[in-house]
Amino acid sequence: MRYAIVRRVWELPQGWPAIRGALWAMRRLARDGASDPAVRFWTLEAIARCPPRDRACELEAVVERFRRELRYVADPAGIDLVQHPLFTILAGGSDCDCLSTLLAAAGLSLGWPVRFVVGARPGVRVPTHVLPEVSIGGRWLPVEVSSRLLPIGHYPPRFIPSGKVTL
Repeated sequence: MRYAIVRRVWELPQGWPAIRGALWAMRRLARDGASDPAVRFWTLEAIARCPPRDRACELEAVVERFRRELRYVADPAGIDLVQHPLFTILAGGSDCDCLSTLLAAAGLSLGWPVRFVVGARPGVRVPTHVLPEVSIGGRWLPVEVSSRLLPIGHYPPRFIPSGKVTL
């Protein structure tokens, strides 16, 4: 499987080594995106109507902007693209790992505790999906960024978490 961070592409093995490699890249890109002025501006625009320090309002506003402006787009066959959050904004969407990386960058830019959660459907041994979780009031809330329908705080149906990476 190949992974790309904007222009750089490298081969990674299948299975858990590939998952760890993708999570490492997502973590690095989320941290970089959190300090990117354009990503921070995009995030601050989203929360403009929220009272100061109202993390719940901020999360709802950022997710609302996600659902209004970004869409899920599958990667090319056989390639797992992991891209900078700004590229995801400019492209208008991407797959679950890039959307999760953008939400993590937005959250980190606002001081939220954020982590990635990988998992799969029952009976599948290697994770096939990733989503971010945000801590609000000491409670970790999953945010399904690749669906416009699932409310904040709910995992997708039949999703079984199998690993978490805190940023």
